[in-house]
Formats: sequence, C-alpha cells, structure tokens
Amino acid sequence: DGSMVIAAADGSCASRIDIGERSRFAVLSGDVAGSGGMQIVLLTESGSVLCYGVPGASSWESSGRSSITDGAIDSHHILRVRISDHSKRHRDISGEHMTVSVEILDERPQGYARPLGDRDQFRAVVRAGSARAVRTTFTSAGRHSVTVPIPKSAQRGTVRVEVTDGHGALYTDEFVADFNVHFYRMIKWLVFLPFLAVVFGLFVSGR
Repeated sequence: DGSMVIAAADGSCASRIDIGERSRFAVLSGDVAGSGGMQIVLLTESGSVLCYGVPGASSWESSGRSSITDGAIDSHHILRVRISDHSKRHRDISGEHMTVSVEILDERPQGYARPLGDRDQFRAVVRAGSARAVRTTFTSAGRHSVTVPIPKSAQRGTVRVEVTDGHGALYTDEFVADFNVHFYRMIKWLVFLPFLAVVFGLFVSGR
C-alpha cells in the first residue's frame, strides 16, 4: 500500500513510513553509514533505491540469521559474537559437562543509543548436541564462560551459541564436537578383551 512498517522485537509496530510507492523486493538492513546504527535499504517497483535510518536500533551480522535477522547485513562488524578457538579445537569431550568460552565484540560508538531498561544486556542460549540448553544473561560485552551439560551417549553433535541483544537481534556461532565417543570405545574393549582371552585360552588348551 506504499507504506513500510518497522516491527519491534515483540512484534508490535515500532514505526510506519510512507514511501509513496509499492515495493515487492526483500528489505535489507545494515550499518550503511558506518555510524553503529541501523539503516534500512529497499528497492521500489519504479527502480528507486531508498535508505532510511532507524533511531536507537543496531545492525546485525548476516551470518547469524533467524526470523528476526533474515536479510540483515553488518559489513562493519559493529557487534558480533564468536566462540573462542580453544573451545572450537576438535577433540573428544568426555564426562558430563563442558565449558564454552564466548566473546561478545561490541564496537558500537560510545554515543550509540542502547535500549532503555536493557542497557548492555545480552541473553544467551548455549547447547551441546542433544543435551539440555543453558540460558544465561551477560551484563556486558567481552569474554564469558558458560558450563553446559553434554550428551551422555556417544555421539557427534553441534555446540551452538545464540546471543540476543536488547533490540532482539540474534547472533550465533557453532562448531561440531564428539561427545564421549572414545570413552565408550574403551568400555567396549574392556568388555571384549576378557572374552577374547577366554577364547584364546580354550584354543590353546584344546591343542
């Protein structure tokens, strides 16, 4: 109908902009101006390219996509989340728990307007394979450690970190790991070796 509606994280209408013509193309969002804020870029049916600034909203990375962040682009990497290289190092993880090191890199300008009542808070969900997810809240950017349960049965799975900022933008990182694989292989050998020893003893005595 010639209008663009900007929805808040809770699904309510945050703003309505009259663009004067129709658009049937995907809307892109990102830090086009390099200011740490978010701008929305859209293409109209007549071929016009329009760019609108969204006060108090941050841009987010296209690699961390969800129903909120589809089509989002942050070429300046103002805010991003990553799992440490040490945590991502491929190995067999045994036991009942593991510790995941998460780093939130916040390079937004000091004058950037953050959400009221939710300043610098990041809600995180960390899950290892099919085990129960752990939910926590970080009150600042930087490095954080989260201890999560791992699957009890031997399997290969994904360790996934999801961090949501005060605007509802979602950032993700993940890696693949083995859980209790070598431990269960050792158990199999401990069960099999006595049986093999008995069979070998019977074979020798029968000769």
